[in-house]
Amino acid sequence: MEKQGDMQTYAPLFSAIFTFLHRGLACFVSLHRKPKDRRKQIMSLMYHLVQRPDKSEGAAEDAKLYYGQVRVRQQITFDQLCETIADRSTASKGDVQVVLDGLIHVLNQQLQNGNSVQMGDFGSFRMSCGSRGVINKEDFDTSLFKKGKIIFTPGAKLKNMAAQPKFERIEVVKEADDGTV
Repeated sequence: MEKQGDMQTYAPLFSAIFTFLHRGLACFVSLHRKPKDRRKQIMSLMYHLVQRPDKSEGAAEDAKLYYGQVRVRQQITFDQLCETIADRSTASKGDVQVVLDGLIHVLNQQLQNGNSVQMGDFGSFRMSCGSRGVINKEDFDTSLFKKGKIIFTPGAKLKNMAAQPKFERIEVVKEADDGTV
């Protein structure tokens, strides 16, 4: 169990993490801008249509509906994220990496200790873990717990961004059996 005094040891690290994350939130919206370009470039979410069975009440057994399915544009690596945050601050890419590595370490500790970690406008993290049930409480033991989950609840800025997304429809081209398009 962590001593109360140890939290004071992490205070400067948390302060640095919050500063980087606060300054770097815009990076999550647009990671493709040139260094030091402060203009906001908001890209739309790409989606395509998929046809699935209509499971609504009263629908015919063979009825189908089209649904929009959002596609990931690009996977941003840890290095790319650190470089983008560094471009928006006075910190070097290495400094950002050290702070984010520290964040991961401290988050790991705090979540294992059963704490919720609130990170300002970014959001909060907490652990959740369900269990199987038993009829008599005397029969319950910790082996009945299922695998834990980390739950992220976005803060105000991320919620606002997610509430008003822009969309761009794409067509998905399927490959033939022989590998041609």
